[in-house]
Amino acid sequence: MMNSIFHFTLLCFWLLSLTMASNTILQNLFKRIPFDKCLASKDPAYPSQSASSRIQCSALCARKNFCRYFTYERSNSKCSLLHSWNDILGLQSLDDSQTYYSVDEGNIWNMIYFVKSGVDVNVSATYSEGGISGCQSPVVVTKEKMVSETTEENDKCLNYYRSNLIDIWNNLPIAKVKLVIKKDSEVAVSLVFDGRGSTKESWFDVSKILECPWPFEANTTHLHVAMNMYVPYLIFVS
Repeated sequence: MMNSIFHFTLLCFWLLSLTMASNTILQNLFKRIPFDKCLASKDPAYPSQSASSRIQCSALCARKNFCRYFTYERSNSKCSLLHSWNDILGLQSLDDSQTYYSVDEGNIWNMIYFVKSGVDVNVSATYSEGGISGCQSPVVVTKEKMVSETTEENDKCLNYYRSNLIDIWNNLPIAKVKLVIKKDSEVAVSLVFDGRGSTKESWFDVSKILECPWPFEANTTHLHVAMNMYVPYLIFVS
């Protein structure tokens, strides 16, 4: 009898230890975004689910390859798994909600802007102020969905992309920004900038360069990119 109790106690202790270890791993996989507002999607690509705790919500996110962020609302046990590419993300203020991001996000690059040669757009304006009217993510919008548009507009939309993550830059844990400029489908220039504490404009500064293909002096070098020299023009964040 004593042996049975002893074995049962060991089993319970082992299961408790395993659960605690699992919770610790999940807690280490995600960090809370250190801002007052949380991320939300009005029309999410993946429906929200019910979760009894933040740990369970993080487990649901960890099982999905697309999930890099999740928002958990304690009052209604709502777990929103956010798709950083397909979802149009916005900000909302809820006292009982917090957004968490995957710590692996720092090893993954998300494209936030792209324009190809021959597309008649103002790069500075479309990047900073907004996108081209009628153009959405090339992942969401297919050629079949744009058959009613003119050929010129089709080409423009298919060769241009702007993520709305640019608009909520200050509320994202951006660590690095990568600028890639191509010529004849080959990478001509690739620069990596320090994105910590930056805005959607301030990251583009010579003092923030972390990786550069040529030597330079931060105090004497002026950073200037002629947008029309090489194409395509791409920006990524991590």
